Amino acid sequence: MITITNVSREYAARRGKAPVLALQDISLQIQDQEFVVVVGPSGCGKTTLLNLLAGFEQATSGQILFDGKELKRPGAERGIVFQQATLYPWLSVYENIALGLKLKQGRQFKRERVHYFLETMGLQDFAQHPPYQLSGGMQQRVAIARALIVEPKILLMDEPFGALDAQTRSEMQQFLLGLWEHIKATVFFITHDVEEAILLADRIVVMTARPGSIAQEITVTLPRPRAWDIALTEEFLALKREVLSILRPGLTHLQTVHSA
Repeated sequence: MITITNVSREYAARRGKAPVLALQDISLQIQDQEFVVVVGPSGCGKTTLLNLLAGFEQATSGQILFDGKELKRPGAERGIVFQQATLYPWLSVYENIALGLKLKQGRQFKRERVHYFLETMGLQDFAQHPPYQLSGGMQQRVAIARALIVEPKILLMDEPFGALDAQTRSEMQQFLLGLWEHIKATVFFITHDVEEAILLADRIVVMTARPGSIAQEITVTLPRPRAWDIALTEEFLALKREVLSILRPGLTHLQTVHSA
């Protein structure tokens, strides 16, 4: 479990400008195997919060506990997937996925683990291809496999489907839901897309404009497994109205529907 208590993050002043308060007094609990999605206006500190959970940055004040221990640095118990796949173009798909494994682990173990994720991700026919020969959605599958191969307790995902076209994004959402049902890792997912948030989440955390704080948490009780057509139901539309009503003051930069 992750416990965030009264966390704020301020960036120092530069070249005569005032300090920037990105996050203010964030308190949140993330349960094991929970799928938590964060939405909010652009610049509200969503990625800053993810960076704090990843250990890339330190809070200015407050505390973050991971299984009762203070979180201060990156660790293998946290896998990370960014908006861009950030794969090494000179390595094959197989080699990119294998990067997450420690050198001391034997060849047979590494081979079995990589082949397991190649099959799980539907990438077995592309193992020896360089990533630039893959579509955007398939590249993100490689990035997810690389993050999961070390068996992290939590998967941190920063708008991983934001750069994909609408059809590929929908396919990747369904893929991720099926994968999560299988691995049951905790997921902390950032998006600008309200419909994506409702489709994926157990709980939606709605943030305010900067300085980012938590406006409201919404539990999503829609039954699982969820297919794309759940977005046509009255329950889904009611949740969408609820989220948008909270976001309305900062709605300008938020996507409310899938765009092509």
